[in-house]
Amino acid sequence: MNKKISINNKKETYFLGGRHTCLEAIKNPKRVIKKIYVNDQKKYDEIINLSKKNSIEIKDRVFFENIFNKTFNHQGYAVETYLLEYLDFKNFAEEISKSQSCTVVILDSIQDDRNLGSIMRTCLSFYVDALILNKKEYRPKSYNLNKTAAGSIEHLKIYTVSNVKKAIQELKKKGFWIYALDQNATKSIYNVELNKFTVLVLGSEEKGIKKNTYNYCDDIISIPINPLANSLNISNALSASLSIIKKTRLNK
Repeated sequence: MNKKISINNKKETYFLGGRHTCLEAIKNPKRVIKKIYVNDQKKYDEIINLSKKNSIEIKDRVFFENIFNKTFNHQGYAVETYLLEYLDFKNFAEEISKSQSCTVVILDSIQDDRNLGSIMRTCLSFYVDALILNKKEYRPKSYNLNKTAAGSIEHLKIYTVSNVKKAIQELKKKGFWIYALDQNATKSIYNVELNKFTVLVLGSEEKGIKKNTYNYCDDIISIPINPLANSLNISNALSASLSIIKKTRLNK
């Protein structure tokens, strides 16, 4: 369980761990940081160029184990910080009209924080314009989420919504075509005319997309793979899909 420190009884800090996660957080001008902790002088010297001297402390192994746990690979870095400000989905919907093309990823019922972190890295790698999550399923203070995301949270546009279906409806009004990605779908991603305004909807690896969410999608597609491989994990499936979308747009 994440350790929390009360600040003025209004805001609470939490900890990030891992080198890439911490360095990207320190570089982010929108991230408010209270304190930075490292376990040796070399790391201190590395960070001194990125932050104020009085915000960095060198701590021993016990300190890091008390913050995280003995199994978490913090790599000798910890940042005590506040949550990033949440982005307003309504503002994003209004900005879309200014773009010539746009790719959005919507996650439905993703429960595993490591999977989510990996998806975030994929979204950043392929220039996804927005990642939309159900706010009940998003745990931004999770050590595992932040460590796996490796700093991508600092750069992605992440929108949390209370109702995924309503978000899909709003995007449809803006001209988006909604594709549900399902390994059991009979229609291949290679056989669809991909819209310049594309939404990919992905569900959990165990249960997939919720049935009532499917009703709001325009198409259900799959990525053809060697049947001996059985299936792709969700992050790899997303990588393949985004690569195909990008290639399709470049060829037009």
